[in-house]
Amino acid sequence: MTVRVRLIERPCVEADIDLAQLDLAVRSNLRLVPALAARLYDDATRADLPEFLAWALVHQAVPDDPRTLSRAKAIAQNVDNPALHARIRALTGSSKLPRKADLR
Repeated sequence: MTVRVRLIERPCVEADIDLAQLDLAVRSNLRLVPALAARLYDDATRADLPEFLAWALVHQAVPDDPRTLSRAKAIAQNVDNPALHARIRALTGSSKLPRKADLR
């Protein structure tokens, strides 16, 4: 092959790695979550990746600050990811996010 792609230079791959590390931290070491969520937020903002931005906000959300979840919910309206929508619905107790069929 004449073309080699370095995956880490692709913003969506970098954000996907950030999200995977964040998911692992949620299961194994909650102290790492704030820093990993901040890194995902920065990478998603820099690369204009709304799905990853919404995931970062979901992980940054705290019960006494509903604004973060409101931002995640607003961003997720334009994202076709049922898992993201389900997570936001679970956190907000709302069923108002669109389902995949509604986005077509």
